[in-house]
Amino acid sequence: MVTCVSNRHVANQCIVTLRRLYPELPILARATDGDHQKRLTNTLDVMAMVPVLPEDSLLLNLPFGGAVLKVGGLG
Repeated sequence: MVTCVSNRHVANQCIVTLRRLYPELPILARATDGDHQKRLTNTLDVMAMVPVLPEDSLLLNLPFGGAVLKVGGLG
């Protein structure tokens, strides 16, 4: 599952719900910052990424898309 929610609270709710319903499901999530990334990884066993480009940049999709392909065994 890939979650790309930019609101930290909403992202957390989504991920906690997914983890509760599907405990073994691999989850790749967008994190808001380094602290959020660590919490998602350590607490919920989520592969989390922090965007390094501005929100309105189309290039923001490239690193995230690459990570999705890698997790899916295609990259």
